[in-house]
Amino acid sequence: MSGYYNQRYFAAGEQTYSGGEWGVSRAMDAQGDLYPGQDPVKSLQLFGVDPQASIGVTKRYGGTAGFEWRPDSSTRVYLQGTESYSDTQQDIYQVAIHGNDSGASSAGMISYVEQADGSYAPSITRTNVHYWYETNPTLEQLGTMKLGMDKKLGRFSISPSAFLSWGTISRDHIETSAWPSGVAAFDGAPNFVYKDGMPTVGLTSAQAAVANGTLDFPTHNRGEYVQSDAWQLRTGTSLDMSYRLDRFHIDTISAGFKYQTSWRNYINRDTEGQDNGGSGAYPAGGTLSQTGLVDGSLSSLIPGAYNFYTPTISRSALLSNYLADPYNWKYMDKDAWNGNTIGGTETVYAGYVSAQMHFGKLQVVPGIRFEQSDLHNTYWASGNEGVSTADAHYGWSATNSHYFKALPSIHLTYRPRQDTVYRASVWTSYTRPSFFQLSGGSQITRNDDGTLSITTGNPNLKATTAVNYDLSWQWMPSSTTSFSLAGFYKQLSNYIYDNGGSYNNETTTAGIANSVSHPENGGSATLFGLEFAFEHQFKGLPAPFDGLGVRGTATWEMSRAHLNNAYLSSTENMQDAPRWMTNAGAFYNKGPFQFDLNWCFVDAYLYEYGLWGTPNNFKTNLNSSSLDAWVQPSLNLDAQLGYAVTKRLHVDFSAQNLGVNRFYRLTIGRHSNAVPQNILTSRTFFLNAGYRF
Repeated sequence: MSGYYNQRYFAAGEQTYSGGEWGVSRAMDAQGDLYPGQDPVKSLQLFGVDPQASIGVTKRYGGTAGFEWRPDSSTRVYLQGTESYSDTQQDIYQVAIHGNDSGASSAGMISYVEQADGSYAPSITRTNVHYWYETNPTLEQLGTMKLGMDKKLGRFSISPSAFLSWGTISRDHIETSAWPSGVAAFDGAPNFVYKDGMPTVGLTSAQAAVANGTLDFPTHNRGEYVQSDAWQLRTGTSLDMSYRLDRFHIDTISAGFKYQTSWRNYINRDTEGQDNGGSGAYPAGGTLSQTGLVDGSLSSLIPGAYNFYTPTISRSALLSNYLADPYNWKYMDKDAWNGNTIGGTETVYAGYVSAQMHFGKLQVVPGIRFEQSDLHNTYWASGNEGVSTADAHYGWSATNSHYFKALPSIHLTYRPRQDTVYRASVWTSYTRPSFFQLSGGSQITRNDDGTLSITTGNPNLKATTAVNYDLSWQWMPSSTTSFSLAGFYKQLSNYIYDNGGSYNNETTTAGIANSVSHPENGGSATLFGLEFAFEHQFKGLPAPFDGLGVRGTATWEMSRAHLNNAYLSSTENMQDAPRWMTNAGAFYNKGPFQFDLNWCFVDAYLYEYGLWGTPNNFKTNLNSSSLDAWVQPSLNLDAQLGYAVTKRLHVDFSAQNLGVNRFYRLTIGRHSNAVPQNILTSRTFFLNAGYRF
């Protein structure tokens, strides 16, 4: 039995931007269209920024318990359980600087005007200042339970088990804002000055007075409440068997079966009380200072970059005021109540058979796994004033998806000497499409010409399959020293990119009366690379220095993805695949003391493909591989010190993010810094104590 509890306070500053707050500085017409062959990344321009501060605390606690019974030497019966909780309370404050054009049409906030050379440039005639506050709480629970047995009957072994797991997550949050167009604006475009990769705003004294005067801003959104909850329950049983043959070069034959069923549900309901017959969280017509919610202030959002006076809000007062009026959040139309609700069940049947074989110093383990997955999902189709169409049924709908895969594998291990091991393997795997992409809520929109645009999930998406090749060498010249070198190659088909939460690889099929948009599979992708690792402990040094040691890893990888998307290059990088990742560390491990110091470098990697569509306030079609979003390289230093007070009680102190590179930086374009997102992360310190019963 064991338990844990930890509490972490955090703070971070972030410079980001909203959709439409960037574009190109040069276009060929008033619609913002690009010149033929124009590379948009070379003329990027930032129109606005959203600097914000995030402050909060996370509490985590839980434990494990187990029971084991051995009635005889060949039987083991066990019961294991875990329960864990996480409670994060977070407040986010933002003072946004948005450039726009007071003469722009209702279609957008930026218009294009002709220049002397005949080109067109964005017209930014004024700058608006917005104050915005939101909570970002996250409550999570995860529990597991497993009952099983291991039984040996001579050469035969059998291990049946049954399991149950459950989990919930809640992200209900509330927000409010103040940003009138008259009081909170000044003439001219924002003057961005870049400092160490971060855009800062150069303000005159009069402009700075506007940005620091948010207490006097008339309120805009008097409360917006989002109910976001999800849960999942999973149960099943498994049976693993093995038989020790010891004949025909076969040591052991193993086989097994697994059955599991899961139920899941997700809801997201977004309401603005004042637009739904409610009173909001406070009366209309006042300023931020008159809401009765301000309980303090921040002197800056990002020290040294955005030193704006920022009022803080009482989270509890805002939430209780809003929820006091049921018309703020309880009473919605069908689309608002059900539109982002997805539920479903998934049943998986799996079986495998493998053998462990020996040919002298060579071990061979061939095997094959079969898996059948059946998914039934329900969702709500909204829009079109409640009228169904030939392509989309209004109201509750359901989809069914089925996947069957045979996944062969073979693993080889060769030990020519006691200190040397060679390993090689070829194995197959697959990943099913996400819950959202299979059955994301359907939306029907009526266009100005009377036709309909329908966006829906695609239950016919194929699973992404992979063939994986691995080859490695490991040398252990002593009990305190090891070296290894490994190579890998992965070949993927039916590649589905992004995190499963969008329709980026979207196909639109036009019909007589409407168009239907849904996600489609991409093409193929490959990932290959090398990894080197070493570790050495200096046991030959005199005590107490014989507990010192060093370790390190270096990974180099290359990726190629063929997405079959007309807007992007024929060959792209895979997402989240940096070229280099390295770790170097020193450690001490002797007696009751343990110490680790670790440096970690992560090279730049592609985060999101450049499919930005046409932002609401910018008319250029910003779809291009040159506009891919890249996370820039990072270098971090972490340290950990542990002490075993007794055999049962252990105390740890750790510190994260001690290095000078504390920025997470994402840019539009790999080598452009015109449109960045910067997050100044906080240094984190932990003091943990663990007691094992």
